[in-house]
Amino acid sequence: MTPPGFHINPQHFDHLGSFTPQYDVVALNLLAAHAYLKFGPLRIVEVGSFAGTTTIELAKYAHTLYCVDTWEGAPPEDFENGVDRAYQIIGGDTVFRTFCENTKHLECVVPVRMPSLEAARKLTEDVHFVYLDADHSYPA
Repeated sequence: MTPPGFHINPQHFDHLGSFTPQYDVVALNLLAAHAYLKFGPLRIVEVGSFAGTTTIELAKYAHTLYCVDTWEGAPPEDFENGVDRAYQIIGGDTVFRTFCENTKHLECVVPVRMPSLEAARKLTEDVHFVYLDADHSYPA
């Protein structure tokens, strides 16, 4: 079995408004490709999806990709990074609409708009791969 084409398109980082460094996306692709070679098309849970950059990459290897995010960012008192400031400036609904627009061509994507602990209780099927990129605060 050959994994799907391994291709990183740096241009999509610009239009997605990604905060994910390209070398992280390359590492994520390598991990997902390894899992794909072992299991075939994967059931993946991505916790923290923002605008969909890593979602697009993970979808290459997915049968089903659950994207868990509130799309609301951290509470204002916890703003510690650019992602949270982006939520403050443009709002969670706008970020969610951006995510949906960026991923609308991916049939495997299932947005799960709720806190991760709540989603963990509801998503009960076995998965092959979990990618955590959510709350970036130290206490989390």
